[in-house]
Amino acid sequence: VNLVLRGGQTTCLMGPSGIGKTTLMNLLMGLLKPDTGSITGLPGKVGAVFQEDRLCEDFSAIQNVRFATGNKVSPAIIREHLHSLQLPDESLNKSVLFLSGGMRRRVAIARAVLYDAELLILDEAFKGLDDDTRKVAIDHILAHTVGKTVIAVTHESREATLLKGEIIRLEDNMQKIEEESTCDVRGRLPLKVTGVVIGGKKIGRRLGFPTANLSFPFGGCDVDNGVYLARICLPDGRLLPAVLNHGHHPTIPQGPPAVEVHVLDFDEEIYGQKVTVEYLKFTRPEVKFSSREAMQRRVMRDISDAKAWFSSHPA
Repeated sequence: VNLVLRGGQTTCLMGPSGIGKTTLMNLLMGLLKPDTGSITGLPGKVGAVFQEDRLCEDFSAIQNVRFATGNKVSPAIIREHLHSLQLPDESLNKSVLFLSGGMRRRVAIARAVLYDAELLILDEAFKGLDDDTRKVAIDHILAHTVGKTVIAVTHESREATLLKGEIIRLEDNMQKIEEESTCDVRGRLPLKVTGVVIGGKKIGRRLGFPTANLSFPFGGCDVDNGVYLARICLPDGRLLPAVLNHGHHPTIPQGPPAVEVHVLDFDEEIYGQKVTVEYLKFTRPEVKFSSREAMQRRVMRDISDAKAWFSSHPA
């Protein structure tokens, strides 16, 4: 098989049982050595969610994650991630032996995410989760792997769609036979909208990332809710890099859907000005965080990731 898997994005591998998807994942993780050929371009640090949970059964959920991360992640951060994955507080400090299969699966997902590897392997990572919990888990992964390489093995088209990645289908001759984008928004990007900057509640400014709120016919901007890399064109012709949130603000509800744009390294008043915003790249779905502090940390990471992206993608 000759495959090129792009870095910095999500790829979903699909195909019939026995085709060798798990073998391919084991090769990527270095657990197996290829008989012939070579694998190049792998990062030094690889995380994984295996088909089996592979947890230390005598450890609690928090202890399992701390052990895998070399005690580099605080219990508070681990607890925050496990809460985001909807594990009840009373389950976090008991042996995972006494947790349900779905709970154990989410502990394994939190462990892989917090390992903070450049490449994340998901080998049927959502087995045993109901539809709602599966979506929560996938949204959590997307929110915390922006700019990283994710390779997911799945038999479920719904999972591939939720992961918003490129699909590679494998058939019996192990050739790449089909590529498709599952994120509808990609077919509509880049997308430009024009609107007037209006006053908001200044929540972003109080949290350390001032935003420009746009007024335009929201229904005319047919893209998925979430966070995007963008560029904003000011009336004087300046074209500036930005991060925008398009959606409903689930952590701090503010009424109807809105578009808020944080212009990178910019501190000027532009209220009342007519601007054009270009949606460039979808980075993650909207997430309801457990607290404003958790949201603030995530947004600051979004901003940092955006600066890194724009440094290698100048206008």
